[in-house]
Amino acid sequence: MGSFKFNTSYTSTKPTSKGEETDNGDYKEYATENYAVQYPNDWTLSSSDGKMGMEFILLAPRSGDDDQFNENITLAVEDLSGYRKFV
Repeated sequence: MGSFKFNTSYTSTKPTSKGEETDNGDYKEYATENYAVQYPNDWTLSSSDGKMGMEFILLAPRSGDDDQFNENITLAVEDLSGYRKFV
């Protein structure tokens, strides 16, 4: 299926808040000023408008005509600063 690399300490030379997608051969990379994720180039990235904390969804290709589900990875960000008493 492939492998993924997620790096939260990524520093881009041109950081953006919306994110940039680049193709590195076998993998694509989606990077913002806060994180970067590399994923197989046959997966599809759908960036979100930030509703409900959603940053992006990665969708795997279907394995055949009878495949009715796309495996996926979703990144959601939630502000937990109000919950400091539990941290």
